[in-house]
Amino acid sequence: MRTLKNIVLLSVLALSGSVFAASSTAVDYDNATLAITATGTTAQNVSFTVPSTALTISSAYMRPSASYTVAVPVTNTTDRKITVSAAPTVSGSGTSLVTVSGGTDLTDLAAGATGTFTYTVTTSASASAEDFAGKSVIITFDISATSTSTN
Repeated sequence: MRTLKNIVLLSVLALSGSVFAASSTAVDYDNATLAITATGTTAQNVSFTVPSTALTISSAYMRPSASYTVAVPVTNTTDRKITVSAAPTVSGSGTSLVTVSGGTDLTDLAAGATGTFTYTVTTSASASAEDFAGKSVIITFDISATSTSTN
């Protein structure tokens, strides 16, 4: 691969009269110089946004065998593809009463695109209504993103 890069570089330099349209400057009888500057832009840092939202499920709806869908939209705000992952964490005094499933990674989310994590929150079928009394459940979604494009 290095040899190929060197051959390409030599080919470009050999064509420099027409490609770069610049002439060398004589330093003395045996030497000359020419400065060629290459410019480019770098990729942006990985970034994403999630709308500022909150979801509250009323205690009246926290009952045995209930099921709720939670959608978390994520927008890729960088200039390349990213893979976004989210890990839900359940806390609070009613942690044992709910399970959270779903949330497949958003793989190769294109620049500027929006993807959605979809989770299902299910309450325990074996719990009684009294088990839910006075309990709280907090579900936190820790979201992270990694560039999946070759830079």
